[in-house]
Amino acid sequence: MSKKPLREFDFAPEVKAGIDELGYELATSVQSECIPLLREGSDVAVISPRGSGQTLAYGVVAIERVDLEQDLTQCLIVCPDRERALSAMEEIYRIGHQLENLTVGAIHRGA
Repeated sequence: MSKKPLREFDFAPEVKAGIDELGYELATSVQSECIPLLREGSDVAVISPRGSGQTLAYGVVAIERVDLEQDLTQCLIVCPDRERALSAMEEIYRIGHQLENLTVGAIHRGA
């Protein structure tokens, strides 16, 4: 699959700004294939190497679905270890940090 510009996904302006700040321009194949499916509400399982764009793919869709007027937990993303949980939390925060009331956290066991 050819790489598609991320701007073609029609993200909210605040999300686009976060993606631009991170310097991402072209969607990876994981993002190109998964974002439309996730937006449709499909369950998606991806096995791909680190750095293939999984976090942006599910993170953006999770951010889009959060009701920022509700002060409660609305999304849970499960990661296999502490390092990846913290990495995902940081990436999702960077993508959506311009959205007022968006809170991102990580719960993990161990130091």
